[in-house]
Amino acid sequence: MTEINNSAPIIVTGGSGFIAGWIIKQLLDDGRIVHSTVRNPGNKQSVGHLEIIADQAPGMLKDLGLKYRPVEDTIVDHFQQLIDDKLL
Repeated sequence: MTEINNSAPIIVTGGSGFIAGWIIKQLLDDGRIVHSTVRNPGNKQSVGHLEIIADQAPGMLKDLGLKYRPVEDTIVDHFQQLIDDKLL
């Protein structure tokens, strides 16, 4: 069985979505470092709740809106950008 490195950062795409928001909350409550992509990191209506959760949790929310690119890009491109930027 593969062991999971609990100190490694995690990326959650679509962070402003309903399900991703709950996943991010759980990860932050567990003390994890979370990177997330959102469409518009400046839209407080969409991401304000994530910032509040992050302020109240032991984990860290980093790079909200990280290198967001239009929807025609694939998730592989997002991961490659994280690897290139040495964030993962």
